[in-house]
Amino acid sequence: MSPEDGTPLDVAVAELAERQFGVVSLAQLRALGLGARGVRHRVRAGRLRRLHRGVYAVGHGVLRPEGRRMAAVLACGDGAVLSHTSAAAHWGLLQSSAARLDVTAALSREGAPGIRLHRSRALEPPPVRTQSGPAASSKPGSWRSSARRGCRSPW
Repeated sequence: MSPEDGTPLDVAVAELAERQFGVVSLAQLRALGLGARGVRHRVRAGRLRRLHRGVYAVGHGVLRPEGRRMAAVLACGDGAVLSHTSAAAHWGLLQSSAARLDVTAALSREGAPGIRLHRSRALEPPPVRTQSGPAASSKPGSWRSSARRGCRSPW
């Protein structure tokens, strides 16, 4: 939904955030029709809370792990995926309380505080997008990369 279909802007932002565990990117806000001035106003009013450069929590800053994962992927840009130990935890393959999240992105991307960025020319096999979370490396790929880093299965 967007302002073009008659949905008030803040409702459209809230609906997007609801689908993404409470977080949105600046690019998504712009696609909904919110300009820089509108973003600044909502940040000052506490309706958007900056998590990473270009990534905001909508309405509050307390996020569940899924929201933190989604924010990390959004912060690393188009084509970024949750990977390594973070993806394995996302898939329920192992438990992780790591403060830093693993994200793999194109070579030209920059990381952000709290994100361990892995760079890749191409993601093989292609990342998996789920209805219930950020794009993530496949289950087998997540398991292999976690095992190489010495992580153990919870089983």
